[in-house]
Amino acid sequence: IDWYADQFDRLPPRPRQTAVPSISFFGGEPLYEYDDLQAATVYARSRKGDCKLSVVTNMTLLDAEKLAWCLANKVRIHPSIDGCAEAEDMHRRNAAGEGVSSLVFENAKRLLAKEPWRSCRMTISPETAQYVFKSIRFLCEDLGFTRVNAILAGGVDWPDETLGVVKDQTRQVTDWWMDWVRRGKWF
Repeated sequence: IDWYADQFDRLPPRPRQTAVPSISFFGGEPLYEYDDLQAATVYARSRKGDCKLSVVTNMTLLDAEKLAWCLANKVRIHPSIDGCAEAEDMHRRNAAGEGVSSLVFENAKRLLAKEPWRSCRMTISPETAQYVFKSIRFLCEDLGFTRVNAILAGGVDWPDETLGVVKDQTRQVTDWWMDWVRRGKWF
């Protein structure tokens, strides 16, 4: 934080709207280090009072207490949810090997009750490609997200047939989306 604040202070003058430093905590699950996140937030604000802070979370640890703290301290929450239960539980499991989707969805609903405009990120892997349409529809219609930023996982092998599945799933998403647009709803 000190290094970042010093680097930011050395930049040439900028228009006011871009003059605020931004720090995002991500990687693994930052809420595992909740005490460190709190301390870093307090320290960053002591160094650069008007800085923007955010946390990218898989939502497994975003209970009511942590959500309230983040909101009270203006730490933006960026959810990373892989989709419907089948997709979410494919790669995200607790220590006992059980899927975490029900917990993630409960925490997402709690967040959306406070910030209904919040978007989420959905990573598509070759294993979850078959659930793209079901996942986007679930995240929007059932959970309440109005924006889903779906991305293909990097650093993995994408066989041609799996990319074909993604293409077909994307067509289904487009048809679904167009149907909602025609009815006046924008996801």
